[in-house]
Amino acid sequence: MGTGGLGAHTGQNRAVSRGGPGALACGEPPPPLCFPLLLQWVNKWRSAGGDPGVPCSVSDADKSPRLRYPLYQLGGPQLRVFRTNFFIRLVRPGSVQPEDTVQFRIPMEMTRVDLRNYLERIYNVPVAAVRTRVQHGSNRKRDYRNVRMKKPDYKVAYVQLAHGQTFTFPDLFPEKNHGSPGDNDIQDRLLEGQRQRQSRDPRRGGVPDWFGL
Repeated sequence: MGTGGLGAHTGQNRAVSRGGPGALACGEPPPPLCFPLLLQWVNKWRSAGGDPGVPCSVSDADKSPRLRYPLYQLGGPQLRVFRTNFFIRLVRPGSVQPEDTVQFRIPMEMTRVDLRNYLERIYNVPVAAVRTRVQHGSNRKRDYRNVRMKKPDYKVAYVQLAHGQTFTFPDLFPEKNHGSPGDNDIQDRLLEGQRQRQSRDPRRGGVPDWFGL
């Protein structure tokens, strides 16, 4: 056998070795960029127990659906804001706190970083530091079976504002002066209406209300 026949025989062996279950669909070795896709194909082939074939290029393998950003249409918003599902509540502090400290009641799933981003990105509130603690719910209340009923736990956050920023909790229910003339007028009108409702109808001729509807 000559040298040419040996080379042809060797090339035939190479072709057979490439024709196994891991052979390429196009009969060519995968390019360097296709190596990660080749690993994905091998894992998929092992899990499925079959031989779906190896893609020859990246475009053939990239057929899985992707979540892409929606295309801008005329009239649609160019800037979309995705807000979280967290709900925070500003509460009045039970004790005296510094003027630059604000107290919030936040969910248990919310972290200090989430609260900082929530205040800075949405409300443009400059935040210097955030401290949190978990407040355990009270279990003093009992039901009709004398079983303790525990209230859910919640998280309390103390937000320290940036330098020079202060906050004062507003007075939602201010005390009114009872001696003002406006309050006296309202009270007089209420008393006059009550007297009119309780007075008897002169058209009944002295017949008590018990005999009428």
